[in-house]
Amino acid sequence: MKRTLLILFQTLLFSVYAGSVWAQNADERFLRGKVYDADRLDPLPGATVQVYDSLGTFLGGGVTNEEGVFRVGKLLPQRYNLKISFMGYKQQSLRVDLSGKRKELRLKDILLHEAVYEMDEAQITAQGRELVLRDDTLVYYADYYRLPPGARMAELLRRMPGVYGSDDQDVRVNGKKVARILINGKEFFGDDLSMALKYLPAELIKELKVYDKKSDESEWMGVDDGSRETVIDLTVADDFQNSWVGEVEAAYGSSNRYIGKASVNNFQDKRYTTLMAQAGNDSQMGDENNQNVGWSFNRSGKKLDLGGNLSYNRNEMKQDMASSMESFENTTAAFTETMSRMYNRNQNLHAGLNVEWRPDSMTVIRVAPMVSWTNGWNTQESFSASFSSDPYRVPGVEHPLEQMDLLTDTVAVNANRGLNGGENNFWSAQMSLNVTRRFAKKGRSLMLGINGGYTRSDNNRDEFRQIDYYRLSAIAGGDSVYHQVQYDKTPNTNTNWGSRLTYSEPLGRDLTLLLTYQVSLRRQEDRREVASIQDPRVLALGVNHTNYSDFYQDALPDTLQSRNTCNDYLEQRGEIGLNLNKTKYQLNAGLLLNSQLNRFTYQTSGRNFEAENSTINWAPQLNFYYHLTSREQINCSYYAMARPVDAQKLIPDTLDFSNPLNLELGNPDLKPSFTHMISMGYNRFTEETMRSYNVHVSYMVTQNSLSSQSTYDTQTGRRTMIPVNVDGNMNGTADFMMNAPLKNKKFTFLLQTNVNYMRYVGFVVGEGAEQTVRNVTNQVTFRPTLRLSYRDDLWDCFVSVGGNYDHSRSTALSAGNMDTYGLETRCGGMVQMPWGMDFSTDFTLNARWGFSFQDMNNNEWIWNMQLSQGFLKGRKARVALKVYDLLNGRNYVSRSFSSSMRSDVHYEAFGRYVMLHLSYNFSLFRKKK
Repeated sequence: MKRTLLILFQTLLFSVYAGSVWAQNADERFLRGKVYDADRLDPLPGATVQVYDSLGTFLGGGVTNEEGVFRVGKLLPQRYNLKISFMGYKQQSLRVDLSGKRKELRLKDILLHEAVYEMDEAQITAQGRELVLRDDTLVYYADYYRLPPGARMAELLRRMPGVYGSDDQDVRVNGKKVARILINGKEFFGDDLSMALKYLPAELIKELKVYDKKSDESEWMGVDDGSRETVIDLTVADDFQNSWVGEVEAAYGSSNRYIGKASVNNFQDKRYTTLMAQAGNDSQMGDENNQNVGWSFNRSGKKLDLGGNLSYNRNEMKQDMASSMESFENTTAAFTETMSRMYNRNQNLHAGLNVEWRPDSMTVIRVAPMVSWTNGWNTQESFSASFSSDPYRVPGVEHPLEQMDLLTDTVAVNANRGLNGGENNFWSAQMSLNVTRRFAKKGRSLMLGINGGYTRSDNNRDEFRQIDYYRLSAIAGGDSVYHQVQYDKTPNTNTNWGSRLTYSEPLGRDLTLLLTYQVSLRRQEDRREVASIQDPRVLALGVNHTNYSDFYQDALPDTLQSRNTCNDYLEQRGEIGLNLNKTKYQLNAGLLLNSQLNRFTYQTSGRNFEAENSTINWAPQLNFYYHLTSREQINCSYYAMARPVDAQKLIPDTLDFSNPLNLELGNPDLKPSFTHMISMGYNRFTEETMRSYNVHVSYMVTQNSLSSQSTYDTQTGRRTMIPVNVDGNMNGTADFMMNAPLKNKKFTFLLQTNVNYMRYVGFVVGEGAEQTVRNVTNQVTFRPTLRLSYRDDLWDCFVSVGGNYDHSRSTALSAGNMDTYGLETRCGGMVQMPWGMDFSTDFTLNARWGFSFQDMNNNEWIWNMQLSQGFLKGRKARVALKVYDLLNGRNYVSRSFSSSMRSDVHYEAFGRYVMLHLSYNFSLFRKKK
């Protein structure tokens, strides 16, 4: 009996002990993670992991294995502090919470930075670092570039390797177009780059960070959808933080040139305010007068962010232009020479506001209204002539339009004298609303976006035209002459709205599903009222080029050109995608389905027309970023987009008779285009050698691309164009940039190369005047640049050599050798004296040949210089003497192609002038550090 009771007691005691052990094991928690080198992204074996409780008591830990993985167990369900360390690296601390239901918590990958990195960077920066690559961000150090006093941001960008652009709104870095400029991560005048480039002082800038910014939708939802836009993010110099800084400047010079500028800026960690004003006529491209006022601000709070901008711009410009055009025909080419003089006056007002409200940690509401107004007035006087063959091949002819007496009986077809003037007004109001909600499950979120807008434009234009036909005889004898006066009124309205719904659902630790549906609707209504006076009434009324605008009451309604049109365009997009986010790579892959529906109605005298067409396209979507190290990355992307047809091109009649020599018909069968784009990039920066590499390649091909089909009348020189859809238009580009110091660190070497390929498809005149044949134009452009720079404590100078080879061929039998060549040599320098005097100069030689217009084949010599002296306390005041184009050699030349022609354009440049500048910089309320 006693033995039986003893056995029962031992069994009960063992069961209680086993139950307590099981309960303890059931509450055990485990930590698991992986440790990487932050620069090379290689696993770190042997890293130490230490676990502490909330009171700082050491509880245990471990080390990482050969793959950098650690696992710490036997922890209670509570909060802990983790410390990860490795010899030669900065220690990293984490707080983790094991109170959830999960037995094992997998931490995100842990990146350790080398402890010597900050010291190395400080030392290298002190020696003069130009740029560095941090992860996927290219950082330029502004203090490396020695600029003349008073230089603006545009001048700074021109000195930076890999940066180039054709105008203030087209800036590219390593081949990628910059969408917007930010200041301390905040928007600065929206997508208007010119406000920063022209008016922001370069001395305010510490760093320029260039990176592909995630879309607003990605940032709000916390899930990367692969959408990117290239931005330049400016970091304000430390000396100008937390203070009001500003500048005033006045200048006057020869030819009544003047400049007046003023700016006030306040930059802080979570806010900035900028006010700018400028007036001047110092443009070197034509006779131009500008006045601009702009205000931009941003405030960031705990729950509310508020930002916006307001700007007013006024511009007056007079410009002379000459162009030479060759049309591609299958047998003999048609040539056109044109001289024109125009005067434009425009003013516009723009206001935008961004409001972001976060009522709680999981919700973001963003509202962005925008309004704008534009008023413009312009006049243009032109004289052109068409020729059956190249007029420059006629002996003794150098300027065809000035030597028409030698051509009227040989190759001249017609002469066209035109004058026109008009006024336009434009109003626009747009608004978008986005609501984003994150859910308790990490990675799950929902975003709803709604946008809408209304625009209206009113355009009034009058035009006088006289055409001399050298191959048609008048009844009374001599060449036939035609006169026409036309008056146009074209009010237009455009209404648009759209909605976008996006949902993300986590499928695993690093994998997320993205679903998107987007719908947009646009209605465009156009009305055109035309009245005209034609021969013989033009001669009977005594209308000529000086008084044609006074005879509107004598004009008769032109029912052939007057019309009402309405176009409804509906686009729907559905996307499904997967987002994989790893330490060394990020992948977005998905499928796009795009549907477009176009309804068009057209009413004119005695005719009503309705048309409808629809298209459905699909394409894969791909974005891939791979980090070889933190300073070496590869990326590639593939995406597609649709583009609607302009409603005017759907009209089945002649669109405009104002120029009888160039008639354009509409085509109601046009379909929207669908463009596929592929791009690849490679970036690398070597810390030890300070050498950087950048490679960017892109390719674009379009389905149903909009092109043209033409017919040509050899007797009158009249060309009739009709828009058509074609396949085969494509564009490819490749950019390479290498920047490195030489063995002597004072010298820096830069190699930059751009190769661009364009393919244009269209239809041109065949062997018969009414027959058309398919024509393909291929253009390859090669632009290499080699630059060597030297800088020390006193001097900063450079020399560069660049080339431009344009190889173009057309399948049209009439097209010959259209190759052009260019060579650019530049050198310049700057020296800063200890007593506050600065001297800078630059010299450029542009050599061009291969153009048909002989005045374009020339050597352009440009020499600029500047001498300035600072005075007053801290040299805040400065007087400067600037000489522009000392040799009076500047001119502007460009060449462009289409599927049916090539065109060379020469713009008048404003030559040599001298200006005396006086400026003063001030700072107020600077906080002590």
